[in-house]
Amino acid sequence: MDIYQNALNQINFAEKTEKSLKEFSNWIFGISIGVCSLLIFQIKQFDFTSYQYAKLIYKGIIIYSMFTVFFAGLSKYLILNRETTKGIHYGVLLKLLILKEKKSKEEFQKEWSKTYNKWTEEHNKLKLMSQGLNISIVLTMILVFTTALFILTII
Repeated sequence: MDIYQNALNQINFAEKTEKSLKEFSNWIFGISIGVCSLLIFQIKQFDFTSYQYAKLIYKGIIIYSMFTVFFAGLSKYLILNRETTKGIHYGVLLKLLILKEKKSKEEFQKEWSKTYNKWTEEHNKLKLMSQGLNISIVLTMILVFTTALFILTII
């Protein structure tokens, strides 16, 4: 096996984690959008007359839910953008391996190092993506509990 192909195989170890992050970000984004939509479309169903600050609190929860949707969407975007960029660099590396014989050794080495470094940089952003998703999870859970608490106090 070629040393370059071996390098690609050795560093491509985080596929399970990447898949989990992507799938869980779908769930968090869906929950955030669902709760936000529920709050916006159910505003006419609540009786705010019996509670003095209920409408103000409800508006605050809606604004917070929109912030949560934004942050969940941002973390989803970062995960997908990283995956796309990493995939492009991986494709370029594979293309370089195929065209290896058609380039001089110095030219190949220069292009390989440059692209490999970019690919590795994107690959190493996995921890950052995980941290962004963790923040989205916490924000969404706070939203769900706050919404549930508000609804239970109104009913």
